[in-house]
Amino acid sequence: MQPTSGGRRTIPATFLPALLLIACFAAAPVAADEVPTFRKGMWEYDTSVLLNGKQFHSTESQCGDPTDSVKALLAPSLPKGCKVDGPNRLGNTYTISAICPEGRSDVVLTVDGDAGFMEVIESKMGETSSKQTLTAHRTGDCQ
Repeated sequence: MQPTSGGRRTIPATFLPALLLIACFAAAPVAADEVPTFRKGMWEYDTSVLLNGKQFHSTESQCGDPTDSVKALLAPSLPKGCKVDGPNRLGNTYTISAICPEGRSDVVLTVDGDAGFMEVIESKMGETSSKQTLTAHRTGDCQ
């Protein structure tokens, strides 16, 4: 994944099958005590994706608050035929697993207070397997 001129990342077409399963994790109501909140500011996101044995990496900085994207990750809204387990919480770690006819996806989110987190998403859809690791930490106030 390489950043483009607008700060957006382009995603290789080979990512699409795995990302379709990951995209099943869309926003839905979640109990307020289950959702971690983060401080607004400048955040650095370091993403690694292993897709069928090929490694991709990107790093970007962004001003904002990642709370809403983490809420979406922890609030699965899945198509018919899918079964979900979670979100489950143990201390600062949240987990969700989804099993669908098309494949399986497991999410582990580890929160480091209000200024950092790591999410690991492992998916298997047919012959396609992926592991995405995102490490995010607040680096300061927005400029």
